[in-house]
Amino acid sequence: MSTPVVKRLISTEDYNKMAEIGMLKPDERLELINGEIYTKRPILSRHAAIVNQVNRILGRIMTNEYIVSIQNPVHLDELNQLEPDISVLKFQDDLYVHSHPNSNDVRVVMEVSDSTYEFDRYVKLPIYANNGVPEYWLINLKEKCIEVYEDPVLNKYRINNCYLLGDEIPVLDEMISVSQVLVIEE
Repeated sequence: MSTPVVKRLISTEDYNKMAEIGMLKPDERLELINGEIYTKRPILSRHAAIVNQVNRILGRIMTNEYIVSIQNPVHLDELNQLEPDISVLKFQDDLYVHSHPNSNDVRVVMEVSDSTYEFDRYVKLPIYANNGVPEYWLINLKEKCIEVYEDPVLNKYRINNCYLLGDEIPVLDEMISVSQVLVIEE
């Protein structure tokens, strides 16, 4: 008689305790996805430049109703604590000092995708949709476009638009030019 092998998944609570007691190094770039710890790839300069550019743009147009968070954790559910490149959060006076923002706090999540496109599209997108994140952007560097997913239902988004250079994208009652975001040349 054989014994089946069962994978033990890590909860967000256990994951955060592991970090608190030093089992996870502070400088490690990690995400908890579907109960498994993933090592993130190093951030290349073009990727970082695009994140900085979006941060500059959002910083100019966002009101005090929102916080622009760069590469910080978002607690989505029991098995998922992701660190999107950019997240736009509901403003909170304490700036989330007592807990990471959760899916109810998130208005928009943005991932800059180059070599990570498949993972961002087919692994992360369903997690964000399943947790009710209203809007998910994939800044697709290879195709020079921005894919915007809206209206989450289960693990999908009902609305998907692809914006090209020259197009403008609505974000929280403001407009952002794709050309502004992708102005950083290789």
